[in-house]
Amino acid sequence: MKKITNLLLFLFCANVVVGQWVAQTSNSTNPLSAVDFYDSNNGWIGGFELIYTNDGGNNWLDPVFPAPILFYMNANQTRDIKAFNSLKMIGVGQNNIDNASIIFSTSDGGINWDTLVGMNGYGLNSMDFSTSQKGYICGYYGQFLETLDGGTTWSQVNFLPNTDWYKINFQNQDTAIVVGYNYCMRTYNGGTSWSSTPNSLVLYDVMALSNNTCIAIGDDANNDYALFKSYDFGINWTKIGSIPFDPTYIKRIWAFSEDSILLPSKEIMNSYRNGYWHSYPSTQLINSSNEFEDIDFINGTGYAVGNNGQIYKTTNPFGDEAPYSFFTADTTTICENDSVGFTNNSETGLIYEWYQNGVLVSNSYNTTITFNNPGIDTISLVVDNGSYRDTNRITINVLAKPTINSFSISPVKDSLCAWSFTNIYLQNSQSG
Repeated sequence: MKKITNLLLFLFCANVVVGQWVAQTSNSTNPLSAVDFYDSNNGWIGGFELIYTNDGGNNWLDPVFPAPILFYMNANQTRDIKAFNSLKMIGVGQNNIDNASIIFSTSDGGINWDTLVGMNGYGLNSMDFSTSQKGYICGYYGQFLETLDGGTTWSQVNFLPNTDWYKINFQNQDTAIVVGYNYCMRTYNGGTSWSSTPNSLVLYDVMALSNNTCIAIGDDANNDYALFKSYDFGINWTKIGSIPFDPTYIKRIWAFSEDSILLPSKEIMNSYRNGYWHSYPSTQLINSSNEFEDIDFINGTGYAVGNNGQIYKTTNPFGDEAPYSFFTADTTTICENDSVGFTNNSETGLIYEWYQNGVLVSNSYNTTITFNNPGIDTISLVVDNGSYRDTNRITINVLAKPTINSFSISPVKDSLCAWSFTNIYLQNSQSG
């Protein structure tokens, strides 16, 4: 069960310490997709390789697998991992040789391993425990497994909707939520019974903040990838807001509260805080193909993992916060001499520069711009917090107004009776 850490330390330090995410030496070049720490020293990371640390991430070690299972272990894609203590770990995912789900575990720090390979389905996605003995795993095609003996044996729970399940999260030993494809499921008695609710969402990750409140990320019915909030534990969901950056690679979130959420994504860490979006330049990955896959916090220290063996560590995740420039236009097609209002959705209290075709036209938070000449105009908003700047752009199509040089009416009449007619001639006029 992932624990929500106390954020007060971060808030007090943010004004006096410029913290950041620091790249760690992992000695791995493989994709890493799951991380979990038992305490400040002992943690495991999985993906297409398993590594562990017993000194708080200063050194990362490779477990030595016995020959009979080495072949299978090298073909595993770990999607979730659970560290119970300095010796016991369970991992779940997919074995790419058998194209099947896999569960593997060790109880002696990686000296000996137990594996369950060749289970039905195409991979297991997430795992969480309500107690040291009782836990659940969810995956594709309705896979939902239960253990009552600490992970030694697992059995399928068959009364649930046959859908793809992506994430399970226990808020405490009694309350848990599970999200997936068009369904959400919950328990209030530690898994003795579960209730499910259909919806139009595809949710990939969720964190329970209380017995009622949870935060999730995924697609709505219009394929808009966004953050969602629920105050009734997943029965009804409200979209928090559209994401102003490429959301394609966001697979995990970490919610300290409903107003303070980290979103690991492609190339950089992002956050949604107090209604505004930010990025963290210290996490900027050099290789544009890199992406963050998972995140974990333990005792105020955070770890983020991703492609090419990337591991980042922080004790102040919001320390080097950069703003996002995020604005909308009333319309993007107008006639010349008309005006357009631009609404700024970026963080308030910063420096703002509005540019029209590269020329500074305003420093206000919102602005209105008049377009006097036909053509394609580029409106840019630069948002500056004193340390970092971000720019966003919108193009406006300005149409020329049609003109009529002269016209004549033949025959000349200043009044007409019903059902009568006259001719109007437009000469040398512009079409349109």
